[in-house]
Amino acid sequence: MSPLFGRKRLPATSIAAPVTVELRIEPDEGAFNGEDGTPVAVKGVLVSLPDGTPLSLNPHGESTPGVFFFRVAGMPHHTSGADAPGMASLEQVVLRPDPKNQFDPNAIEVLASPGATLAGYVPASLCGAMLPRMIPSASGSAMVGIVTKTFTAKGHRVGAEVIGIPLGTDLSIKGDEPD
Repeated sequence: MSPLFGRKRLPATSIAAPVTVELRIEPDEGAFNGEDGTPVAVKGVLVSLPDGTPLSLNPHGESTPGVFFFRVAGMPHHTSGADAPGMASLEQVVLRPDPKNQFDPNAIEVLASPGATLAGYVPASLCGAMLPRMIPSASGSAMVGIVTKTFTAKGHRVGAEVIGIPLGTDLSIKGDEPD
């Protein structure tokens, strides 16, 4: 009997060589007035490349090879997840496809800990670039994210910036964490 027990060998799939990305962080806090005049507090970290260039938000693709950097969409509509402890700066979140989303079958959820609570979504314009870079698993595919900054108004988080780390990226973060 063959070692494959009668099954046909599937063709090998190729995975691109890992990309190593180094980012630097430094505390970044402040405040501004929203469009309606409501004070908005900002807390988190400023993310930059090793040469000191700030990492730019990119709503259409990778901000630098191996890293997606975006502002979470829809947080004011998902306050239980937005206010979860897992949506604080430098906390890890899960980015998971939501193919049953009634508005967009390519939607990607941003899930906060504890309990994988829905906090918002990846911007629709970015989902097409992120979906093929998700990490496959038995329960579906996903990507790890790290919250870098939160925006709070009237006692609730109304926004956040997140780094998405796709399959094949080794990420190194250096610098000072906020207090």
